[in-house]
Amino acid sequence: DIIKAGNKQVFFSDANIAPDKKTLTIFLKKLRKIKKERICWASNISLNLFEEDTPAFLKESNCNHVNIGLESLTTLERKIPSLKFAESIIHKLHNVGITIKACFILGYQEDTERSFEFIKEFIINNGLDFFDIASLVPYPGTKLYNYFKNNELIKTFDYDRYIIESNKLVTKHPLENYPHLFNNLLFNLYTLKNIYLRFKNNCLFKKNISTIFYVLFINLINYFSVMSYKKLQKK
Repeated sequence: DIIKAGNKQVFFSDANIAPDKKTLTIFLKKLRKIKKERICWASNISLNLFEEDTPAFLKESNCNHVNIGLESLTTLERKIPSLKFAESIIHKLHNVGITIKACFILGYQEDTERSFEFIKEFIINNGLDFFDIASLVPYPGTKLYNYFKNNELIKTFDYDRYIIESNKLVTKHPLENYPHLFNNLLFNLYTLKNIYLRFKNNCLFKKNISTIFYVLFINLINYFSVMSYKKLQKK
């Protein structure tokens, strides 16, 4: 079906490309067929599915981009083997020519001011191509929601407010200056200096110069968007 569609770029929009490592291996073997047609693909993928050789297998099946959910770095080591493993996988993905968008969540009860600085350092030091940072939202029907509700940590049950600005929380949090910390994190990450540092720490660009123009273009769009938002905040 992918080949018949005639598209040269395909994105699998499932929350996770496979439920386990065994299924991922089978799926990647089947995707190798589209490589002959010069069709590239991208997907969301959990870091828990990775082994040391997974980046190479992804590249063999013609994957050129992945979205990886890292959630909160303060809980990272409890959810995957180690922080160093995550950094190793990011490096190997870049090394085989795959761009990365890492997704982070802030607003966990254990998050401190150091959490914001830690995420900034992680993004810059690992040369991430793209990133998304969102605030924690405990949606009804989830274990997270039940935890926050049982502990009286939900500020509003007006669910229309659950679609709000990323720097706002619908839950109570020890950090009273959370919105300020969140905005500062974005503003700092999208300075031209820190965009440059991310690119400098990205080994992908040393191997595939053409990719840098696409990544730079998207980052500059985000830069101007964040700077416009910053001006609005000052008014």
